[in-house]
This record gives sequence, structure tokens and C-alpha cells, in this order.
Amino acid sequence: MFAAGTSEGSAGTAPDFRCGRCAAAFRSYESLLHHHKTHEGLTRCPLCDTCLNRVSDLRRHMGRVHKLERPQVAAMLGRRGDWQAAAPPI
Repeated sequence: MFAAGTSEGSAGTAPDFRCGRCAAAFRSYESLLHHHKTHEGLTRCPLCDTCLNRVSDLRRHMGRVHKLERPQVAAMLGRRGDWQAAAPPI
């Protein structure tokens, strides 16, 4: 799915990690993992269909653009990536 290089990917070096779906290149493996969420549809706004780079960018977008409070965003997105929606205990 993706290829890893051998250098650390510090500033000024060529990207070491490539997406197997679209060939986008990244300097860190973590950035590549965040990028994969775009292909999974996890970073697409359910209100306006805007596709953002990270789940955290999507949450911020929904608050700033759509004027939603954090509990409203949590209810709409549920669990996306590394963020768990705040659900009331059962």
C-alpha cells in the first residue's frame, strides 16, 4: 500500500513515504497515516462535502464554518480517527 524510505525525513530531504493510492509523498510515516484518512472519507464534512487533510481540521472546520459547538460536532462525527465522541454513559 505504501513504501517507506530509510532516512529520517528531516527538513531539506526528499519525502520518504508515498501513498499507494495517489502517490502523494510525505516526510513522516505519521503524516502518511493521517493522509490515508482522506481516502477513507473520514475527513469529509457531512454538511458541505469539503474534504480536509486531517480529522482535527474537519472538527475545526465544523466549528468555525458551520458554527457548531464541540458536542454537536461530536454527535455528527462519532468516532473518527483518534478522537472518540463524547457519548453519555449507558
